[in-house]
Formats: sequence, C-alpha cells, structure tokens
Amino acid sequence: MKPDRGPVVLAVDDDPWVRFRLEGFLLDSQAPFEMCSDPFDALERCKARPSFYGLVFMDIRFPGGDLGFEVSKRISALGNPSQRPAIVGMSGYPNLYKFNGGAEWGMEDILPKPLFKWLVFNMVREYCGMENSEIEP
Repeated sequence: MKPDRGPVVLAVDDDPWVRFRLEGFLLDSQAPFEMCSDPFDALERCKARPSFYGLVFMDIRFPGGDLGFEVSKRISALGNPSQRPAIVGMSGYPNLYKFNGGAEWGMEDILPKPLFKWLVFNMVREYCGMENSEIEP
C-alpha cells in the first residue's frame, strides 16, 4: 500500500547557505515547500499536521549537537505510519553511511552534502509522489 503522505516538503537546516540552495532546488522542482532553521520548530509543525508533509529534509548536525537524529526519531513516531512524512537526513559527514542510512533514527534515506539538484528532485518524486519538471543529467 502506497503511503498517504502530503505533497509538501519541509526543509530543516540551520545553515542559511544550505537553505538558500535547497530552496532554489525545490522552487525548480515545483514542489510546495516550507523552510525552517530549527529542528524543534520542524517537530512542532509535524505534530500539528502529521499528514501534511510528504518529505522532511532534516540536517543532522545543529549548533546544539546531532539534534537531527533526536528530532527525526520523534517525528517518525507521530500518528499513522502511512501518513507521517518520510525523513531524509542531510549531512556533510564523510562517513555518513556508518549511521546505517539513518533507519534507527526514523530516517528513510540520507542526502549527502554538498547537495545535488538531481538527488533532491528524485527524493521529492519518490517520497511525495510528485511529477517534477524534467531534470537534466
């Protein structure tokens, strides 16, 4: 059964440059999205509307530590499993996959930094079920 997730992407990163770059990619993808810089703000948004978001791009490292893991785990426990958002962790850690893809923290995938437009587009398609404009390889 296909998950009944919403089409909106929530991007969470404290780095203004990453948010700017991700915002540009999401505008190009024509996916509806929201941006925030605080993982706990993202958690509150997801609590308020658990099926509204189809995908959460969650940075792993924040000024207070690896808060992305903690918050992702809490988001992944909200409501009906088929309706809560997919969570994709974002990080520049070179040994990112030592985290086992983030599954133990409720993450469905990992997006390495620096960000690449085609990866962002593919994840929006996969997790939000949206048909985006064509992407050049």
